[in-house]
Amino acid sequence: MINNNVIWVNPSSLIFNPLWIDKNVCNSWIYSCLMTEVSVYGIQTPIEISVDNVVINGNVRLKIALDLELEKVPATFY
Repeated sequence: MINNNVIWVNPSSLIFNPLWIDKNVCNSWIYSCLMTEVSVYGIQTPIEISVDNVVINGNVRLKIALDLELEKVPATFY
């Protein structure tokens, strides 16, 4: 849910978490369903990032945003 603590950032300014383990999800049916959902409704849950723009929660949402070439995504500082 989007609220007042959300900032809108360029997805290319965010850094994938180096500890992201499940990178194979990008080749799955779930990924394509989520991509379709984001292309229709946008990102509904903000990506959680650290102060240095490393993704804490939302690596798949960031990958989808980059694949769809979105200009801005919702993010919150964790």
